[in-house]
Amino acid sequence: MLVDIAGIALFASLAFTIYYLREIIKFLKGGKGWKLITAGYILYVPRVALSLFMDYPQSPIEIARISLSVAIVILIALGMWKLMKDLRSVGISFFSLAYVRYLTAGMFLFLACLSIRTSSFFFLRLNEPLWWTIARIFLVASILMLGFALRKIYVVLGPKTKEIKTLMRAVEMKWMRENLHIIPLYTQLTNEIIAHLIPLEGGMEVAKRVLERCAASHEILRGCEISEEGLNTAVIFRDVENMSEKESYRKMFYAFSCLNSMLIDAYAAITSPERAMEVVKDGEEIIEHMRKVNLPVNNELIYRYRIFFGMPEGIAENGKSKTLLYILFKEALEPLLMKCTKSAIKEISAVARAKGIEIESDGRVNLEAIFRRVHEIIPEESVEYTKSILSAVMTDIYPLIREDIGAEQTKKRFSAVFKELIENHCGAILKYGILENLPEDVEIPRWCSLLRRGQCYLICEEKPIASLKLFNMLAQYGFKGLLISRMHPSHVHAEYKMRADVPLIWLTHIRGENHIAPTNITQLSIAVKDFVERGVEGIIMIEGFEYLIDQNGFDVALRFLESIVDIVTVSKCRLIMPFDKLTVSEREFHRIAREMNVMSRDGVEEITAATEGHALSLI
Repeated sequence: MLVDIAGIALFASLAFTIYYLREIIKFLKGGKGWKLITAGYILYVPRVALSLFMDYPQSPIEIARISLSVAIVILIALGMWKLMKDLRSVGISFFSLAYVRYLTAGMFLFLACLSIRTSSFFFLRLNEPLWWTIARIFLVASILMLGFALRKIYVVLGPKTKEIKTLMRAVEMKWMRENLHIIPLYTQLTNEIIAHLIPLEGGMEVAKRVLERCAASHEILRGCEISEEGLNTAVIFRDVENMSEKESYRKMFYAFSCLNSMLIDAYAAITSPERAMEVVKDGEEIIEHMRKVNLPVNNELIYRYRIFFGMPEGIAENGKSKTLLYILFKEALEPLLMKCTKSAIKEISAVARAKGIEIESDGRVNLEAIFRRVHEIIPEESVEYTKSILSAVMTDIYPLIREDIGAEQTKKRFSAVFKELIENHCGAILKYGILENLPEDVEIPRWCSLLRRGQCYLICEEKPIASLKLFNMLAQYGFKGLLISRMHPSHVHAEYKMRADVPLIWLTHIRGENHIAPTNITQLSIAVKDFVERGVEGIIMIEGFEYLIDQNGFDVALRFLESIVDIVTVSKCRLIMPFDKLTVSEREFHRIAREMNVMSRDGVEEITAATEGHALSLI
């Protein structure tokens, strides 16, 4: 009886394991290692069937079973060897993969049990029913261990629901398969933050409110739900079928970037910034594990889709450095190098080698050494290292390429790459000093050269229409924003379509969350100082300075402005302040203007008009 039950359990566990092996083969579109392992486990099915038809070994059946055992061992061993070889080719150790301890333990235990059972027929003759039962229990355990490990890897890599699996089979476009990798990368981090947030008092309600606020600005999140299991993203897989590749990527990037950042901020507000940073570090480990699993599919996918740029501040900084270097070399430099003459490539390669950059004879850039260097150093050093590589390319390599293939081609390529980078990921890459290193002939958006770090700008206008458009545009580009305004928050969001994740302080005597009295100059200064001390590239806007003058008197308000200018000057932030100069005397206006860079409304509108179409497309 026990033997029969063990046999049935073997069939069930084999079916479970073979199913996930086959699904992983489908998802990875091939994979010889997985195919060999699958063939080995499929062969075990007839071997188990032969065992059920005999109480004691009989010669023909025994020979068939032993032959199958040998074939199974060879196939699975070859499959494991091929897997390790494939992973090594993309710079990954097999044993560094997530869940690999279960995977390897299951396969080795299976092979060990199978080998012992086979050899026992020759040497020990341990063929009693008790031995068979014990051996089958171990085999069931080993197969189930492998099956559950495969299921975990499949869930990380692929879809979880029947609807998503149907969609994946129906849509064969390459970009669609790649986007199925992107969503788990984002949601894995989101679910980690939610898992920390939910146990807190009111945490579930906070998480749902954050999702609701983000969904109001990002339609791709509409219909998603947050439960104790995390974020349900099935609706995104359904909607993405009707989007173009560029549109779906952009919408997912901005939606998840907004959601993850707001969840981190909410957790920090409920607990403390220190505890939030611990969650951030956990998130970085998740992203690293996800990267290792996804790299065998396409080791450029994670950098080409700028996955790391969508992470909140403090997460995966080394990954952000690698992404920027990938863009610099693979998207900007390599296409130009491949057009250069062989003699020029040889000269450029010698210059690049002195900077630690390997360029092959056909113009392709080998990033292995650079990526290894970035991976080994701490995040702060990775930023400085990336800056040095960027500077070397712009100073030493760019002129040589321009000399060989012509200024027009070189300028056109670099302008296109860095314009797209600045427009879509400005907040994530400003820290690398790209604007300071770009050659003069590379064309970039006009506002980049006008709005400089640590500068304060006074915009002369009666109503803050142009100023708010400029502020909103910069927020869309990725700057962290802080808006201090006399206008009610609901009016600002409705009238100017402000991003939901931009913190807004309302100047009012009415008590409430994010309300500060206009006479409480100290609290206003603290709010600005706290924002600046986060160390991010930010944009601060003070709207309603006329109201502060009215409530505190001109001298007090001016001293407040002077202190804010000092704080911003030594930071990475920028300050913009709309002001109606008709509300003060000419002498008082000159005292205000002396502290800041004065811009006309027409100048601001010219800047925003050039980028308005792009900015609005991201709302």
